[in-house]
Amino acid sequence: MRAFLKLGNRFPNLHLLLAGCFETEDPLPVDTRKCLETHPRVIFAGPVQDIASYYAIADVVVLPSHREGLPTVILEAQAAGKPVVGASATGIVDVVVNGETGLLFPVGDVPGLAEALARLITDKDLASNLGRAGQEQVKRNFQPEQVWEALYREVLGVLRMKEPYTDKSSSLVRRSIG
Repeated sequence: MRAFLKLGNRFPNLHLLLAGCFETEDPLPVDTRKCLETHPRVIFAGPVQDIASYYAIADVVVLPSHREGLPTVILEAQAAGKPVVGASATGIVDVVVNGETGLLFPVGDVPGLAEALARLITDKDLASNLGRAGQEQVKRNFQPEQVWEALYREVLGVLRMKEPYTDKSSSLVRRSIG
């Protein structure tokens, strides 16, 4: 929200679209939430069923998360050909190569986020190139079959490393796959 407010005067047509819910476990500060709910250029969509239509209308997708597993939001946005901006958090840095498949900024760095957004707003060629590169990366590395195959190989590798287990009380011997 602070980055959005910082850019507001420079880009008077800028709008912020939020899809999803507010977290109850890690709530926003009260003043931030109030600003999000009352600002005339903030659109709060809440939980949505068809997220693809929201990606279609977005110019840039931002994930300013402080922590992340596999950032599905980033992958979905890239699959839709949208340029992405993400915090340099675990997970995000695994799918965004700064300057190649998106832009990164240090976690919690509001001026850094605002500058990354300003770059994409003013440099349409950069935004387009990042969107295409992200989309190619998803096609190349994140197709379901590829993910399933990689997961299968990982699980099989773990199972092969397991030692046989002996339950002395029942004389059962369990053997690992391999």
